[in-house]
Amino acid sequence: MKGMDAIAEVQSNRGAPACRGFSLIEMIGALAVIAILAAMLLPVVVKRLDQAAWTKEMSDLGAIGNALTQQTLQSNTIPDQNGWAAATANWLIQPIANITNNPRHFNRYYLIDPGFTLSGVTLPFVQANNVGLANCPTNTRVLVVSTVGRANLPLTSGTWANFSDIWNTPRYAKPATLAAWPGTGEDICIQRLNFEPLFHQLILVNQDAASPAQFFINNSSLTNVAVGVNPWNQWYLDGTVVSLCTTSGMPAIRYVLKSSASFVFEYGAWLGQPGLGPGPPSSSTNLTWLFSAAAVNFYNAPWNSSTAADGGKGGTQSAVLAALSDFMLTYTMWADASPPFATPGVSDRGNIPIVQSMTIQAGNIDTYSGNGPSGLLWNK
Repeated sequence: MKGMDAIAEVQSNRGAPACRGFSLIEMIGALAVIAILAAMLLPVVVKRLDQAAWTKEMSDLGAIGNALTQQTLQSNTIPDQNGWAAATANWLIQPIANITNNPRHFNRYYLIDPGFTLSGVTLPFVQANNVGLANCPTNTRVLVVSTVGRANLPLTSGTWANFSDIWNTPRYAKPATLAAWPGTGEDICIQRLNFEPLFHQLILVNQDAASPAQFFINNSSLTNVAVGVNPWNQWYLDGTVVSLCTTSGMPAIRYVLKSSASFVFEYGAWLGQPGLGPGPPSSSTNLTWLFSAAAVNFYNAPWNSSTAADGGKGGTQSAVLAALSDFMLTYTMWADASPPFATPGVSDRGNIPIVQSMTIQAGNIDTYSGNGPSGLLWNK
């Protein structure tokens, strides 16, 4: 029985259909289809990868530009081609190799405008404490340039003769100076940086020949400002601390330069106002000095007397200032409502709208502005 069962099993297996794999021709056909699809999709994939690499590199160059700016302001130093990578790496806390090369192992270049001018000072520029720049910086432009494809750019860090050609190149375009380079404009990454807006002008005018006008920059030594026609006129980096001192050399005002500023030294004190230019006190064209002198003389003058001879209408300087403040406040409130024009054909001063408004809101304006003994401004 066992022998008969074995024979039946063998006969059954012989009748079953045989399994077979791909033939060589079929395998070649399948590989050909896959190759065609890969050839069609590969450029798209590569382009997407290049676009992602370009976006990443532009972001990295933006971070490098910001780091250069912040490191410049912190150290008061603008680096040259030999120090830019170290300055950037110091701010970003990165190895220098990560600054000079991008993730695709292509070089980054630091190009300097050939017209870069810092009042005759060459790079690297280090701002001295009290001494700034004699003139406004010009053409203080640099470029950080790299690529994400093909080959390294034919550039060298430092002053570049064709700087403006690269600076003015639109995005995704290829600069004319790189015409022989095998890559395209879409492979080039350019970061532009201008140091000129980082400098602010500081003008210090001394109109006081009797007292020393002194200051210092960033906790350096005291410096005197010459009297009259030679003001202190220098350009300093953003964030520079200016200390304006009393006649004894003690700091009275500390001012952080965030924009251009001007100060005038008069009557032994610094005034935070721009002057009309230095000049001798006797000059009739020096309106700033004349106004300041008149204001100081008025404030320091003796009080008006309050005797019967002048009608008992004398007043103190502080009263005049209070009246003037009330007047200006009232005038501002009125001016917001209507323009300060007299009514046509009205000759009576009391019928002019502004006078009527002042009379109602601030009392009789003539009490303050009278030309005779009845006015506060009158002085014997």
